Amino acid sequence: MIHKVGVGGLVGAALIYILPYLLCPPPSREPQKHVKISKQLRATAGRLLYVEAVRQSQERAAYLPDVRYRSRLFTCERRAIPGKKLIAKRSKWGGEYLINVKTCEHPYCPVCAGRRARALRRDIEQAIEAHEQAGGLVVLGTFTIRDVDVALVEQAARWEIARAALHNSKPWRAMAARYGLTSSLRVTESTYMLKAHHFHMHDHVLLFVAGSVDVSKLHADLNGAWQRSCNSRGLEARSVDVTRADGGAGSYLTKQANMCCIKDDAKSCGPLQLLRHFHDTGDSEYAKLYVEFARSMKRDGKRDRAPVYWHGKQALKTALIHGA
Repeated sequence: MIHKVGVGGLVGAALIYILPYLLCPPPSREPQKHVKISKQLRATAGRLLYVEAVRQSQERAAYLPDVRYRSRLFTCERRAIPGKKLIAKRSKWGGEYLINVKTCEHPYCPVCAGRRARALRRDIEQAIEAHEQAGGLVVLGTFTIRDVDVALVEQAARWEIARAALHNSKPWRAMAARYGLTSSLRVTESTYMLKAHHFHMHDHVLLFVAGSVDVSKLHADLNGAWQRSCNSRGLEARSVDVTRADGGAGSYLTKQANMCCIKDDAKSCGPLQLLRHFHDTGDSEYAKLYVEFARSMKRDGKRDRAPVYWHGKQALKTALIHGA
């Protein structure tokens, strides 16, 4: 027996099956594409750093033919955390990911840099909101020195000297007590100037101070202390840029993890963008620049430099983040 379906039935069936897709469209697969690109860049970075490690060992005449120098980027997300079991899950974008997987946590790893940036962005936004609700004020300061055409490894060494001179000076300690500085967050960035053809290292610092602070007076005191500290170490300092932090501070302080393609009119780019450009075009000059950045993140060739550092007690940091 054949049932005839009228126009109303067809319209009703269309509404039943099509309307849910119109009201709730499937999630975009763009995040999954971003994850795929970051993993491809991690493999590219691992190969570059492996070749660099072999080259350095040969220069030191310490290379043994039976020793395989491998970067930790090769083992990132390839092993389980000791004592835990790997669990595979599917994300809402359609991709799969693992839980309890061991990561390298290197600042020059594209996958780990993106993950750390997302977590840091969330912590910064929560910390600013909690501090302002408690009656405090959050100020963003940018510390720079005059650009010098030297290797980034040497720039990093000079930069640590200038930073230590500032934080160990009496004017800095006096300002911390005068303005009620309870905590600070320092983010070190290394950007490559495309027209000047050299790296530029600088610090962005979030200062959690008392709510009654005069920002203009704090700016003058910070600038004076920074100038004196750099001059005492033979460095030429630039004026400190001080502004009041807003809701976009989290995104601004994590832009170093950007791995988008370099635009034609761009004046500068981050290290992961250099890696992305080499991955897309095969230009070896950008590979050398990325390796130079990775070398600068090693102190004395061994210990990692921390691009992000919370200053203050851990209990204070936890109270700020969780609003306690």
